[in-house]
Amino acid sequence: MKKVLLSVAVISLLSADNLYTVNKKDAKVPVVNLNNSLILKSTTSSKLESTDVFENNWLVKGQNQLKIYNISSQDLLTDKTIKNSYKAKYTSDGSKIIVLNSSKNIVVYNTKTLKKIGEYAGEYKDFAVRNNLLLIIGYPKSKLIDLNTGVKIADLKNDKIGEISPNSKKIALAYYKKIYIYNLKGVLLNTIDLNKAYAIFEIQWLDNKNIGVLAEYYHGSYDKKRVEIYNVITSQLKSSTDSYYYKNLDYFKVVTSNELLLADNNLAWIYNLSTQKIEKKFNLSENTNIDSIVLKDGYLSVAYNDNNAYLYKVDKDLSLPTNIAIQSKITKQTPTPKVITKTVTKVVTKVVEKKVYVKQKTNIKPTLEFFASTSSGYAPLTVKFKILANDEDGKIVSYYMNFAGKEILKKGNPTKTFSYTFDNAGNYNIMVAVKDNNGAITTKKLTIKVKEESFNDFKKNMMGN
Repeated sequence: MKKVLLSVAVISLLSADNLYTVNKKDAKVPVVNLNNSLILKSTTSSKLESTDVFENNWLVKGQNQLKIYNISSQDLLTDKTIKNSYKAKYTSDGSKIIVLNSSKNIVVYNTKTLKKIGEYAGEYKDFAVRNNLLLIIGYPKSKLIDLNTGVKIADLKNDKIGEISPNSKKIALAYYKKIYIYNLKGVLLNTIDLNKAYAIFEIQWLDNKNIGVLAEYYHGSYDKKRVEIYNVITSQLKSSTDSYYYKNLDYFKVVTSNELLLADNNLAWIYNLSTQKIEKKFNLSENTNIDSIVLKDGYLSVAYNDNNAYLYKVDKDLSLPTNIAIQSKITKQTPTPKVITKTVTKVVTKVVEKKVYVKQKTNIKPTLEFFASTSSGYAPLTVKFKILANDEDGKIVSYYMNFAGKEILKKGNPTKTFSYTFDNAGNYNIMVAVKDNNGAITTKKLTIKVKEESFNDFKKNMMGN
């Protein structure tokens, strides 16, 4: 295995002049250097496009190169040439990697073998993935795909940006000044019109009812950006970054339903929507343009357009950086072994002092949705079932099904679609339960009523009355 080369050279803090805000009180907010929590650095030979995290793996995607690292061992597991490709993301269960290539096609790869297992040809601009749903965004239509079967679920409006809601029940698509909210059948539920905005750059769901929008507005003599929060049902503007306007605000991510991570060049901020104040500022590794940023599973992954990507270990709520012991992997740029020895010793000391006292968040129970195509009918009755399960702050480790008296208990996530035929009349109780990695259990029940068709029923069906 190749080892990842880390440079732990001390990086100086930038001056407060790099924070472009109207409110000067932000200058008093202390800057935390996230380099103390840097665990991996990667460089690609071609332009770096995106990164992603799944459990203990870090994916780094250059234009012609795909790398996967084991985060714990810091081993380079995969270094594969995939020419002329851009954005790459894991599916929710980590079994597949979705790639947008230069032909504007969406390609699906098996994570373990990296063999192509599917491809969707078209003029596609972007994609989003959650649970078993793949949202492909582009021309002439956007599409919603069931990844388990590869079958198209719905056609949607041709748009530029899109995201799937946390419970996988709604789709948000954005273009120019409008956001369109759909259900999984492709029915338009609502339109949010940002008529005073210049353009929409990014959208992120805060929860199942509220969505965040990064939009640009004319503000005096400058075009400046801010994040606004809208209710997707009422279209009501609930909150925003208010008077905080940033010249070069490029990305935002949802930390909690009340906190946002804002990022620009080598600085990031935690912004509280209730108090409308910046709670914390973070110093990142480079003072260059960010190409993408991912906040997931307690990791912050930042990719720059100069071919470098950095992975930081942080608390899931970003209340403080998580300091970890970094094994010294000396690069050619390191001036002397003495500098490395002193730096590493300092980091290890912080681990002994702080890692025991990291505040733990309350475990969030997994979400579970259980659908049936019909709840009643005549025997023999064939019913299509669909299970959607997800764990926001961890993963689902096992599931239980009691299906018409038959019990199933297995490891993993039960997310799937299947059919069952009830041959005999009766009331059948169906139960599904899932458990997350912290022991929390969520259950759902359905009752299917199967009737035996009588001569009178048959006569009515034949005569139409």
